[in-house]
Amino acid sequence: MSVPSWNPPRELSRREQTLLKRRTKKLFGFLREYRHELFDEGFQKELASMYRERGEGKAPVAPALLAMVTLLQAYTGASDAEAVDLSMDNARWQMVLGVLGEEEAPFSQGVLSPFRDRLIAHEMDRRLLERTVELARRTGGFDPKKLPKDAAVGGRFKAAHRSRPRRRYFQPTGASGSAIVDLRGKGEGRRAKTDCRADRRRVAPRAEHQERAGYRRLDK
Repeated sequence: MSVPSWNPPRELSRREQTLLKRRTKKLFGFLREYRHELFDEGFQKELASMYRERGEGKAPVAPALLAMVTLLQAYTGASDAEAVDLSMDNARWQMVLGVLGEEEAPFSQGVLSPFRDRLIAHEMDRRLLERTVELARRTGGFDPKKLPKDAAVGGRFKAAHRSRPRRRYFQPTGASGSAIVDLRGKGEGRRAKTDCRADRRRVAPRAEHQERAGYRRLDK
């Protein structure tokens, strides 16, 4: 199976120069300026190898382009649907993705989630971030401390957590201590491990149980 490569222009167009002179977030300028180094021929071969291990799967969109989209999602918190829209109507996204002025999205919403799964399965999400951090440090083009901690946290996972505020409760009167019980399982009172989907199913009934048991809501 032939895996397409991503070869956007290196030279800045006049419109891109204008965009970079405006108040564009620094990460967008950094990624546009150094994308050819971040996704050089060697790294693109590494990304392509995710599809060649067993000869399975399809790669209608260049993996390097989808990896860049994943970075932008992790940084901005955009969902998959939002990423598609931004690639069509946001000049900064279009500039970084090499499609400035195009009317159609360079990818579909349905390819993003499988691509993230593939990145994680091959541990290429870590490799992507390591390269980005190293490039930022070497060039000084962006503060590596401001880069996302996990490239695969974009899309559905981050959007799901952002859409529901965290609810927290104190222990009821008479209980030992006053540790905060965190409904996501991260507080001192509860350390239950739960994934995003399980948490979304359990938050509502657990909240009702807490209130009936006499817990005091912190967000009231």
